[in-house]
Amino acid sequence: MISAILLAAGESKRMGITKQILKFGKNTLLEYTLNNLVNSKIDEIVLVLGYKAEEIKEEIATGHEKLVITINPDFRDGMSSSIKQGIRSINPKTEAVLIVLGDQPLISSEIINSIITAYQEKDAGIVAPVYKGEIGHPVCFDLKKYRDKLLELGGDKGAREIVDTNKNDFFGLDVHSDDILVDIDDEENYLKALKRISSIDH
Repeated sequence: MISAILLAAGESKRMGITKQILKFGKNTLLEYTLNNLVNSKIDEIVLVLGYKAEEIKEEIATGHEKLVITINPDFRDGMSSSIKQGIRSINPKTEAVLIVLGDQPLISSEIINSIITAYQEKDAGIVAPVYKGEIGHPVCFDLKKYRDKLLELGGDKGAREIVDTNKNDFFGLDVHSDDILVDIDDEENYLKALKRISSIDH
């Protein structure tokens, strides 16, 4: 079983408004990202909310059978607190977890499926997409190897430090688009991402 932890608990300080519920195509930004996971081979999606959680829940479809919603009361402690909340909330049968950022709607179901396949086929405990040498998201971690390390994370740095210190157990999946690097932190990035999907009926 492979689960995704979808991180969407932050305060969107750089954006200045609650970006999770910004209009994005026919959906909100968060739901667009969520749908990419729903339509992939992921077995379970643990959505971690925090800031304005109730408002966000009202704006997204919560009936997906794969979806579990958990609230991180410590979201102001940074991304690591949401990762840990997600790890504590996943199905006990989960063997690997994808860490997915809620503000990266351009990461398609196909990319997610490719990461899952690479994890299943390669002898590596960490798998992530790579574009022109730069590691992007989502990152897949084998839980037998990295559960404890994920639960030891602190601050707002996410899990990149685990990747950086375990390169001998890392497989980089080369992709042909920088979508894996695009996160929506400000209005400029938001408008650029909207242009990319303007021709897609999602």
